[in-house]
Amino acid sequence: MTQANNVPLPPGASPCPDGWEAWDNEYRIIYGQERKTDQVRVQVSAVQLPNGSLDTAEGPSRSGPGIHVESSWYDILSSSQAREVAATMIAAADELDTWTRERRHCPFAWCTTSSTDVNADDHWSGITYTPASLRHGNPSYLSEDKSPLTVGAGVAYVEGSVPAVVVHLDGGESDYDHDAFLKIAEAYQLRRALDQAIDHATEAFNHMRDDILGSARSIQGGAK
Repeated sequence: MTQANNVPLPPGASPCPDGWEAWDNEYRIIYGQERKTDQVRVQVSAVQLPNGSLDTAEGPSRSGPGIHVESSWYDILSSSQAREVAATMIAAADELDTWTRERRHCPFAWCTTSSTDVNADDHWSGITYTPASLRHGNPSYLSEDKSPLTVGAGVAYVEGSVPAVVVHLDGGESDYDHDAFLKIAEAYQLRRALDQAIDHATEAFNHMRDDILGSARSIQGGAK
């Protein structure tokens, strides 16, 4: 295989200083951003071929794109340390998804699936979560071993099938891990229901605020 000049790198990637020559111009090693916490060092790496593609386990290097993890903990992590490690791992996974998505020319910018382990016709956005911080989203309501409730949404699409909006509940006292797959029309219905509920909750919040302000004025007036 002949080396191509000026082979473009995936977004954010840097080539190994050894270059192509270290591997007889058949491929080169590339690295992503190095991410560190006190407990872990994480970095994306891949083998790039002269045509710009990333190698797989079946290719010349026998190595597909992946994430290298070096850990330094010898005991359990605190919740804050675990969250920091998780955020670092997720950021590296997002970077790797970007590299592999570019490689297989996925038509969707939101798609996070990789052709190395998922059929190229399967498209998944991942779930974007928001905390549900009242009741079972509040740690003070939960047993020590339970994580706060979160709710999120994403998109699942297998080409040839109906795209789905996915709503996911995770955590809480009952350790929820439930998906709801909605048709687009059903998702619009849910959006309308949420918009209406938000309007009603805002009305109730304003009522609560007015009560608090009214009580404060009464206390101030009585103190004069």
